[in-house]
Amino acid sequence: MRVPIISGFISTNNSQSLKKENSCMPKLYSSPLDKDLVSFKQRIPVAVSSSSFHSINALTREIKAIGSKVFFDNDGSEKILLIAQQIKKSLLEIKAKGLKIPKMEIHFDTWSEMNKSEAADTSFWVDHGKIRDLIMEYNTPKYKYLTKENLVHRIPDNPLESSIDADFHHEFAHAYQAFFNPQNSLKLKSENFSEGIKEEIINKINTIAAQNKYEFVAEYFAYKMIGKNIESEKLAKLYKECLGPEI
Repeated sequence: MRVPIISGFISTNNSQSLKKENSCMPKLYSSPLDKDLVSFKQRIPVAVSSSSFHSINALTREIKAIGSKVFFDNDGSEKILLIAQQIKKSLLEIKAKGLKIPKMEIHFDTWSEMNKSEAADTSFWVDHGKIRDLIMEYNTPKYKYLTKENLVHRIPDNPLESSIDADFHHEFAHAYQAFFNPQNSLKLKSENFSEGIKEEIINKINTIAAQNKYEFVAEYFAYKMIGKNIESEKLAKLYKECLGPEI
């Protein structure tokens, strides 16, 4: 589960306005760094088009071919198009790491049933040692903002760590562990940290990661996948001990 993050503050004096792409298939950002991402507090354009509608449907099929079923409220908007592009990109990045894609459903159409404080959530249940109903859900209305690199995110002052990319990688780590080792996943939820380790996790990552080992694995994986450096051999060892996805 992901709620609003508490971590490094990103600021800038750059007041340049966002230039909207003319194409109906907006160009995605690549290899972002915190210092290079500027939100401009620009809300995603609300314009809709039939070409975007068809592109979203095509991306839905492409994501299914990669290995996951994804569900959108396809209103033909640029926002949903950008999110669909990002999910496909994230899944391909994960496959490029040699990781298998768990059998799961990804929902951007059930946000009205979610807790309003949540950005995303992964749920599942275990039946006789086997995973059932592995489902990711995203609180779609929270993703209101756009960087100049077309990075969709929730928090203007923290675009990278509140991006759909970061949130997806976080939830993917939960889904991966649940699918391939459900008993370990359940065990990690109840395992906490000593004060010393907790302090290092907060300093090197954030407060979400310090909640328990389950959230630590998800945040560590997300940080690595979005290109953030975690300078701690101790935390790298802890991640391996928790059987996090290999990266």
